[in-house]
Amino acid sequence: SATPATVAAVDSQNVLLWEEFSGRFEAVERVELRPRVPGAIESIHFREGSLVKKGDLLFIIDPAPYIAEVEKA
Repeated sequence: SATPATVAAVDSQNVLLWEEFSGRFEAVERVELRPRVPGAIESIHFREGSLVKKGDLLFIIDPAPYIAEVEKA
């Protein structure tokens, strides 16, 4: 004997798959920046998390104490 089955019409439509996850991103590599000279930072030229490359200007340290030492010498 046959098994009864239901039939439905196929409707074609675009479907947007959306999933939400809670979490956070963390860099694969971290770098600690340390100046070679002491001084007050005048300005910062990057944003935390941004990509930087060799030679990029990152900070400007107040040059006044160094200029004074040169003039004194």
